[in-house]
Amino acid sequence: MLIAISNGLLYVALGVLMGTALLNMIPKTNRPELHVPFPLVLGSALLLPVLSFPSLLEIARSISAGRDRLLSEALEMVMFSFQIGTAWISLTAASIALALLIVLFYRKAEAHWSIYLASMAILAAIIGFQASVGHAASASSLIGFTTHTMHYLAVSVWIGTLFVVSWFSKSYVNWEGFLEWFTLIAVGCVVLITMSGLIMSQIITESITGSWVLSYGQALLLKHLLFAVILLFAIFNAFFIRGRLKKDASFSPRSWLRAESTVALTILAVTGFMTEQETPQRIERLLRSEGPSPLYALLFDSGPAGPSSPVFSFHGPGLVLILIGGLFAWLAYYSIKKEMSAWVVFGISLFFAISMFLGLISMIGLEAAGTAGLF
Repeated sequence: MLIAISNGLLYVALGVLMGTALLNMIPKTNRPELHVPFPLVLGSALLLPVLSFPSLLEIARSISAGRDRLLSEALEMVMFSFQIGTAWISLTAASIALALLIVLFYRKAEAHWSIYLASMAILAAIIGFQASVGHAASASSLIGFTTHTMHYLAVSVWIGTLFVVSWFSKSYVNWEGFLEWFTLIAVGCVVLITMSGLIMSQIITESITGSWVLSYGQALLLKHLLFAVILLFAIFNAFFIRGRLKKDASFSPRSWLRAESTVALTILAVTGFMTEQETPQRIERLLRSEGPSPLYALLFDSGPAGPSSPVFSFHGPGLVLILIGGLFAWLAYYSIKKEMSAWVVFGISLFFAISMFLGLISMIGLEAAGTAGLF
């Protein structure tokens, strides 16, 4: 649980730093006025090594227990002999360099844009260090590392900018100017996230639907459904709010942006949880050694006593849940059309994601190994 929480907070810290740097590169006439507290920015930079350390510590603990060594000896071995250790040392050095830039230039009224560009370059390197020890890089070194880095960068730019604008803007006077450039960046990031996500899914997952009986696969499914929700908010914020501002200059999109950023934070929390789970590259082996996920075992038939395989099949209860999910999707659209509260739409969207999630995983049953193939 500690690793999941620390990784989730790591994604948030990187997003805050990336969003702050990008927005400060933009002329003030093309963005809302911002006030991101200095302690938050500096603290985010200094916390990066701290938040990425639990993964390294967990490996050291396993070595210490398995080889009867002192934890300090195992930790030294991991830091200087393992890739995760050298990546952490590099990340720490980059974080210190970033913190120095922040201390020297962040509070200056007119810091040159090159300072923020240098900050973004350091953040890209930090993301690369993290991606080099991720699940995708472990499964397929070059392709996995490249796609994970692209995915991580796109998420940090899109979600980070959204988070900073929604929670730290002092006004929305230049919102239309902001949307003109941010919409293009958001579209590019969504395309990159989708493409890299599909590639990583193929690398990490033996079968997308078959993995839904395991914790990692369920988290991935929920992440995809929440991604659909955030796309709904992004489309609304990009087009509807622009029209509202033309009709009513006093309209504030703050609640809509904060609702969208809350969905984004939920996605980051799910992603943090996924880092603690074993990837479903060998589903039958995982089912044999660990069984289905606790959630699946609680809600559905756990299958035969011996080795089992997941099999996809349509059935009434699952289809009903999916139809209910579709109804919630229509209600979310209707609520937007009727200009209801952003948080009403947020709540309805979560019911959509939950209904679809339960409906889809209920379509996966477990049969004796060898009697059914993966869908």
